[in-house]
Amino acid sequence: MTSINTCTTCNVYCDTCYNSASNCSSCIPGYYISGTSCVSCSNQCLTCNSTLCYSCIPGYYLSSGSCVHCRTLLYGCSDCYNSTYCNNCDVGKYLTASNVCLDCASNCTACNLTSCISCNVGYYLSSGSCLKCMDNCSECYSGSNCSSCTPGYYFDASLTVNQCRNCWVLSRGCLFCNQTSCFNCQIGYYLNSGDKLCYMCKDSITNCLQCIGNANCIACSQGFYLNTANSSCLACSLAATGCEICSNATLCTSCSVGYYLAGTTCTSCPSKCLTCNSTSCLTCAFRFIMNASDCRNCDSLINHC
Repeated sequence: MTSINTCTTCNVYCDTCYNSASNCSSCIPGYYISGTSCVSCSNQCLTCNSTLCYSCIPGYYLSSGSCVHCRTLLYGCSDCYNSTYCNNCDVGKYLTASNVCLDCASNCTACNLTSCISCNVGYYLSSGSCLKCMDNCSECYSGSNCSSCTPGYYFDASLTVNQCRNCWVLSRGCLFCNQTSCFNCQIGYYLNSGDKLCYMCKDSITNCLQCIGNANCIACSQGFYLNTANSSCLACSLAATGCEICSNATLCTSCSVGYYLAGTTCTSCPSKCLTCNSTSCLTCAFRFIMNASDCRNCDSLINHC
């Protein structure tokens, strides 16, 4: 109380207090009273004093004054009484009559000693067992009754079998869809805002690898670079002779056969070389053979070659 008929909230960690918010008389679980303050118990301890732990938070048991995790000695145990007696098990496990945890059957998320109670996504419960839904079905009521499909497929209630159809049936390049519209397209396609179908970028913008809409290219196919001025793709070889792969009009990263990369530009190999680096031939052109790390004319080495 701070004044007559006025109540003030106790300080954090105080369960009850008197005269002022900071004068604690009792503490919330996990803390003990020290004078008029609340001090935290040791790790995982629920009730304690300054020297001893009396009880532990769920999932731990008290052993020689310390809290030990139930799973340390009890497989799959989420809450226990001591090191040999489990109260509750993790998801996918069940508690036996001897208070230990055992695994449920495959794809069963909850079970008892004799049967499964619930199943993993993509499976349905039938006579205490978990059976797989039809192909590409994420949730079903039976082997022939699907309620939702995995990403990339849409549910077609008109079908009696294989009720999940690939989004590509609706629109080539479609990744996510329902029965009438595509929501997202794979790289190389764009979503048309009108008919909600996917169309190839390169059909609208030649050599475009990735685009936003039918007029905005953001990445070009290998061997082309993006001209940001008009969102078109231009051949690397037009920007620099001999350039095969480039990042832009001035930055070449790989050269055509007969050229080698010198910095960010392509330089022609000697005519006798098919491939080369800045100092020597690596392979030889037609009618030349490698001899002593150099390409020599066949005629100079072999008569009538």
